[in-house]
Amino acid sequence: MSIRPLSNQNSHGRKAMRACDSASDMISNLPNNIINNILTCLPIRDAARTCVLSKIWRFKWLYLSELVFDEIFSGTSPGNSVLSTNKIWSRIYEILLLHRGPLRKFVISIPELISGSRIYRIILFLSQKDIQECTFSLKPGIYYELPSTLFSCTQLTHLNLSQCEFRRPPEFTGFSNLISVDFNRVDISTLAFRTFLSKCPLLQRLKLDYLSEMDHLDIDAPNLKYLYLSGIFESICFKNTPLLSTLIIKNVEYWSLSGYGYVFDVFDSLPMIEHLVVGYPFLMNLMAGEIPEKLPTTFLKCLELSDLALKYKEVASFALCLIRSFPNLQKLRVKGCPCVDNLEDLTSPESLVKAQEPWEDSLNQLRVVMMDVFCGTWPELEFLKYLLAKSLVLEKIFIQPPPKTEAKTGLKILKDVLRLRRASPRAEIIYLDPMED
Repeated sequence: MSIRPLSNQNSHGRKAMRACDSASDMISNLPNNIINNILTCLPIRDAARTCVLSKIWRFKWLYLSELVFDEIFSGTSPGNSVLSTNKIWSRIYEILLLHRGPLRKFVISIPELISGSRIYRIILFLSQKDIQECTFSLKPGIYYELPSTLFSCTQLTHLNLSQCEFRRPPEFTGFSNLISVDFNRVDISTLAFRTFLSKCPLLQRLKLDYLSEMDHLDIDAPNLKYLYLSGIFESICFKNTPLLSTLIIKNVEYWSLSGYGYVFDVFDSLPMIEHLVVGYPFLMNLMAGEIPEKLPTTFLKCLELSDLALKYKEVASFALCLIRSFPNLQKLRVKGCPCVDNLEDLTSPESLVKAQEPWEDSLNQLRVVMMDVFCGTWPELEFLKYLLAKSLVLEKIFIQPPPKTEAKTGLKILKDVLRLRRASPRAEIIYLDPMED
């Protein structure tokens, strides 16, 4: 057995140490912006652990430009030990006290947390940091009063609030840099919201989800491009939205307007709309009177209709009215309702034919059709039949049955769809597995 000389062993040891030092130097010598990008991609716990990498990295995590306190931080995500509420707040305070330098983004998204007076201290801290993006998503059903110090964060570009009482102080001059607002179950009056909106001149994205105390919604936002609405409104008015391109109206439960014609005048106020998502409760309000042959706007490229009971004549006819009103339509998605055994008031083939008599123009741009929760009833098949007959350049048809659809039933649905004649010779039918519950 041979023994390597001691000098050689020392030589290899020195080489290993130099290699280790070289790797350490390479990590230590990274530019600050790259180090910050690495740290912001890590959960706060892991970012703090990088302090052991080298002396230079020891305090780098204290200069994070983004702080995100979420379920990973609180331990409520799978595989982690859950911290108590007091312990979570204690750790948040500790990190904020240690933080140094500017802070661009701050997020608390822990549904288990009850805020109370703790939010006041945090927002006071943020107001001294020139914060740009701010999110508070806390325990549902428990509201807190939004501290007035938030309104001194004039550098805000993104604001996401939930479960709070929004009371604008008289001295508030506006958020001149704000481009995105997301309010979820925020207690705000009609007048307060209208004033707030008028003081956000650059606003481009707005999401309103079940606002309490809000009755009349007036949207006056000349730079707005995206709008999501859900909740209860007595009236909605698009007063000044010339750039609005995406409108999502999911669960607007009640919309009372002065006249049926005024409902359709709404589309005149949306000259740039390209993507429209409409839920059944909203469609019910539109169907309050006689269905017009066509709607004013013609620029729409993507239309999504959800929870449609196509077995009813009024629903099927109105859906086709919407579709044929948009000759530039390229993508259509229709989500039906689960099948029911009640066959009364079903749409007849004759009524659909009559509904399509004025439809002279074809859908010359439609390329993709998606039918979700498709039960394969003959009213649905007739609806799809007349749609496919007008789509000259259709490329793909996606069919997805409702949850728990048996294989035998799914095969019958596919056979029935394959029998439908298509105006486009390139149209490919793609059958998807049943939707999950």
